[in-house]
Amino acid sequence: MRRHIGFAAAFILGIIVSLGSARADDWPSRPVKLIVLSSPGGAPDIMARLITEQVSRKFGKNFYVENSVGAGGITGMRALKTSAADGYTFGLAPASAIVIAPRVFKDVPFDIDTDFAPVALVGASPIAIAVKADSPHKTFADLLAALKATPQSMSVATTLTNSLPHLLGVLTKLKSSADFTIVPFSSSPQGVTALLRGDVVAMMDGYPSFEGMRQDGQVRILASFDPARSDLTRGAPVVTESIPGVVATGWFAIFAPRDTPQAIIDRFKSGVDEALGKAEVIEKMLTMTVAPKPMPAPEFIKFLETEKSFWIEAIEKSGAKPN
Repeated sequence: MRRHIGFAAAFILGIIVSLGSARADDWPSRPVKLIVLSSPGGAPDIMARLITEQVSRKFGKNFYVENSVGAGGITGMRALKTSAADGYTFGLAPASAIVIAPRVFKDVPFDIDTDFAPVALVGASPIAIAVKADSPHKTFADLLAALKATPQSMSVATTLTNSLPHLLGVLTKLKSSADFTIVPFSSSPQGVTALLRGDVVAMMDGYPSFEGMRQDGQVRILASFDPARSDLTRGAPVVTESIPGVVATGWFAIFAPRDTPQAIIDRFKSGVDEALGKAEVIEKMLTMTVAPKPMPAPEFIKFLETEKSFWIEAIEKSGAKPN
């Protein structure tokens, strides 16, 4: 049985391995690659290019993006794992590739806990619940009451089985005792179409999927799964006000191959955190409904452990089996 030592232990191991390695101030001496688990033009790709532009300026060397898509992020993470642990390859991954994909796909060719070193949290985007603008359900509490009053008679759309929104739908059912049907669509536009057509009573998805239609007056945001109300969601209520403990976001983080010298990781993280504090980077990320989330390394490690536990529970309760 493979031994899982966890993010925190991997972080400590990285420090030990880095002792005696090349000095961090010698890095970088050549271009640095950032593998991005996204097609060109997607939010992760744009964030990666914002960061690489800033760190290229800071360190005086070229940091560049290489897009890698496929298999729910597995293709990109495999490429990162097999890269040399010399500080010249990093990867920007969404939460789904880190805490979901390894547990719902069979024969994943890497171990998240032992094959990678965490570098930095980049940002987080809200996941929300929306209804049609003319829905009789004016609040999330109204929607929950209706779902409980009419068991198995209402459907809620999400994207993709075992996606973050889908698993949050499962947790919402279990922790609220509301009995409704979850309908996972293969894409956000398909789910939104079903919502506007009245085929489903509500939809759970990333907030950006709804923002344009919210502005056009086609949908209303009832709540987000954020830990607290924020300007990013225009002050929308949060699910945890009605269902304690159901808190989640779609986050993005940077990882390195295991055994990458810790001194280099720390140096790169300092550049990433500095980039995330730049006004122009903050502004562009917020326009994509992504909040920059730089945090100290120990806090980031704790965050990863908490996220892993939360999503393992969600997957187990959903009854998902690796496929």
